[in-house]
Amino acid sequence: MQPSFSNIVYSTDLKIVEHEVQEIELLGENDLGGTFELSLGTSSDKVIFNFDESAVDFTTKLQSLPLIGSVNVDKAQLPNTYGCIWTVTFLSNLGDIPHLQHNGLLNLRGTNVSLSIAEKTKGNIGPQHVIVSNLE
Repeated sequence: MQPSFSNIVYSTDLKIVEHEVQEIELLGENDLGGTFELSLGTSSDKVIFNFDESAVDFTTKLQSLPLIGSVNVDKAQLPNTYGCIWTVTFLSNLGDIPHLQHNGLLNLRGTNVSLSIAEKTKGNIGPQHVIVSNLE
């Protein structure tokens, strides 16, 4: 058999990109209210979010920050509590993204208020090439 690109020896689908996913969780009791600020990594640029910000508005505000790029935001209400989780998927910035940072709870009000940010999926660009060895 003559070597040719039409003679496939090995084929596989590779997951090249793993998008970074971070979650912002805001909890409190039935008197939860106010605002909070977010920034990306050590950047001094900040955006203000309402405690009950919609996913659409959260997306728009977050994308206004320099270096954020395009994101997708989902919002989930938490059962049996007040507060919610915004899940941010970074779409255009690839690889491991700096963590979002909040600037304290001063502008949030309510009982037992907490605000946390966690990386749920570490961004990964993946392999840039594949080597298939031992072919004749």
